[in-house]
Formats: sequence, C-alpha cells, structure tokens
Amino acid sequence: MKCLLCCTLVPAEYEIRIKDISNAANRFINNFLNYFERKNETEILSYIGVNVTQKVRTELQELSPNYYFKTKLKIGGVLRYWGAIIRKIQTVDCVITYNVEYTWLIAPFVARLFKKKSLLILADYSPSNSFNEISRKILARIQKLCLRRYDYVIGLSEKTRKYTVHKQKFLCIEGGITADFYNYYNNYKKLDMNRLCFMYAGILESVTGVDRLLEAFSNVNHPNIRLFISGKGSLESLVEQATDGDERIVYLGCPSYEEYMANLERADVLVNPRNMELAENANNFPSKIMEYLATGKRIVSTKFPGWEKFSPCITFCGSDAKDIETAIRQMIKADSWSVESYKRNRLVAQEYLWNEQIQKVNRLISG
Repeated sequence: MKCLLCCTLVPAEYEIRIKDISNAANRFINNFLNYFERKNETEILSYIGVNVTQKVRTELQELSPNYYFKTKLKIGGVLRYWGAIIRKIQTVDCVITYNVEYTWLIAPFVARLFKKKSLLILADYSPSNSFNEISRKILARIQKLCLRRYDYVIGLSEKTRKYTVHKQKFLCIEGGITADFYNYYNNYKKLDMNRLCFMYAGILESVTGVDRLLEAFSNVNHPNIRLFISGKGSLESLVEQATDGDERIVYLGCPSYEEYMANLERADVLVNPRNMELAENANNFPSKIMEYLATGKRIVSTKFPGWEKFSPCITFCGSDAKDIETAIRQMIKADSWSVESYKRNRLVAQEYLWNEQIQKVNRLISG
C-alpha cells in the first residue's frame, strides 16, 4: 500500500539539536515508520512548526524537499503545506497523520474527496471544556470534527475511543518497543539495595510532574538514594537549581538515544511522575512506560489511563508530591528486586514489540 504520512518528523540525530521538538513523538513516529515501511511504501510530509536554526533548516531541506517550515506569517507556511497535501494525496492509497494538528486538518477531508483511505494516530486530544480561552475551545471543536472524518483511528490510550463514531475502526496500541531496545536489557542485574538510584527521563515540564518529583525527593532525607534526571523543557532551570541544593540529584542534560539506554541500565527505579490532575493528560498513555518495562526494573508511576492492567508490574501512586514521596519511601523499604520480577516485566513488554504492533495496524487498514 502506498501511503502519505503527515507529521512533524526529523531524523533521530536532530532531536537534540531542535530544542522544542518532542523527542517522544519523534521517536514514536520514527519507530512506527521503520516497521510500517517493511510492507508499505510511504512518503513523508514533515511540517516543522517549532524554531530551528538556519543551519538545521538548510540541512533538512538538503535531505528532502518534503520539509516545510513555519514562516513569519504563520498561515503562509501552513497554506504551502496544505497545497502539498492536496497534490500528494492524489498519488497514494492512504493518508496517515499523527494527531489532529491544525497544520494537516484538511487531510481526512481531502482523502474523502479523492476516495482515499485515512488513518489517524491519536496520541492525545483535549476536549473543548479543558480550555478557558475561546480560541482554544474553537480549535478543539474543529479538531473533534476532523477526528471523526478519518476511516481508521489508532489510539495510544483506550480512552480516546470515546471521541470516535461507530463507523470508524479503532485500534489501541499504547506505543511500542524496538527489538534492539528490548534485547539491550536481556541480562538480569541484582540491585545494590544499600544505594538506590531513581531516574526520570523525558520532557521537563509541569505536565510531566518533574516539579512534584523534585519536591517529593527533597522531602526524603535518606543519604543512600540518588535521583538522575534527563531531558529538556522549560523546567531545566528548576532541575539545575535542585542539583545545586541537593548533591543526591544529578541532571544528565539531554542525552542521545544510546546514552538514554545506558542511563536506564544504571538506574534501579524508573519514575513516571506525570501530573494526572491536568486535563491534557486525561487521554495520554506515557510512551516511556513500555521502555521502562523492557528494562525489567522497578517502576513508580502516577495512574495514567489504563493503569490497572499494569498494576502487577508497577508501583502506582497519586499525582501529588506527597503521594510520590510515599512511593519513593516504599521503594527504599522494599525487599531486593528478584529475577522473577525482572522476567515478569520483560514478558509484559514483549507483547508491545513494534513488529507485533505494526502487524495489527496493517490488518486494520487492509481489512
């Protein structure tokens, strides 16, 4: 099947160089594409709506003419992108988009016009009642209208099903893991319970709960624990301030993917403190959970959508700093992590290998 993918996507080596791009989203799309293209021919139209240096812009344009960038008059860049969508859809069998962004809102409508299939990967969506600004409420309603025009919807959380209509085919895949990533952690390592290293890796924003994690950790007065944090975002300065005041906290900056994998290996407890009190997290599934499970390590997490089925593998807590603090203390008092627990988490992660996930996607759109 010949497909057109509309998204914001750059090669993995550019994740560090582009400050405002979502590493998790970029990684998800790259992984999806790597496996999807084994049975499908895919052309990518990538719209970069964040700030990039002229050097990066030139390099990306040299890699492909299908990179589009925002202009000073934002609508100008969007209209150019829309024109490309209209031209390209006529030459493919199916159009795929990642989320319902205004940049490619026309995609399902144009697909219907030319009698092509349309597939939406819905990583997150916030309804209009989540916003106070009139403009955001209007955009959310337009996005919902657009969402319901796709033939197929892949949700990363089962909760996103409620935004679809009965005639749409829905599939929940909750992210995936590459075989290389999974195999990297195929050896069990007994933890040193005399010194526990906690680790958070991801976006440094209040939405991911990094601020609450720092508060929780600072309230645990224990000399033999460490907290490693890596990532980028508006709370970088807050993390750096925390390292100045507490030598147990270490900021690792924004590592490469290979460094990220090595960092996970050296940690004992992996933490997902996402603030589930915020409306924008109501339909999100944190992609890092799958990678955390693949390591076979202990995991502490707030209660993301669908958390119940992972309860045998993860220590869950509330989103408040006090709740996270309690979970940290629980990890300190817990008995040593066993090889049986390691195997259990790895066995669950094995169900989410990308090869298996993409087979489900291919069956969905070819059926």
